Amino acid sequence: MLAADGAFLADGSFAALPPVPQTLLAEGLRRAVLGFLVKNEALADELPNRMLGWRRAGFSAHNEVRVPAEDAEGRKNLAGYMLRAPMSLEKMTYDAATGMVIYRSKMHAGLKRNFQVMPGATSWL
Repeated sequence: MLAADGAFLADGSFAALPPVPQTLLAEGLRRAVLGFLVKNEALADELPNRMLGWRRAGFSAHNEVRVPAEDAEGRKNLAGYMLRAPMSLEKMTYDAATGMVIYRSKMHAGLKRNFQVMPGATSWL
């Protein structure tokens, strides 16, 4: 999500606010998303309460990049970066016979391989 870090005043000027701590921002995002999923009947009512107790929340926030109001090119570059896919679809193949997804990448030094095999989305349902 790309969001303004302030608000417009009645005179039309923009007042920047201090950064929100990342943990507080991530927790607010997590609660909002879970609430949205319950409201739209994508999660059962009791599930978010259990998920809020998980040690690893599954949400993170990064708010260290700030683009000055007059930097239109900076806003464009930041938005373009955010729109990039987190994984290359060209490196991914789906094996319909097994229902598995294979992702190929550079050689991973720790794993000593250049691929990862994962269940496809239908396997999670």
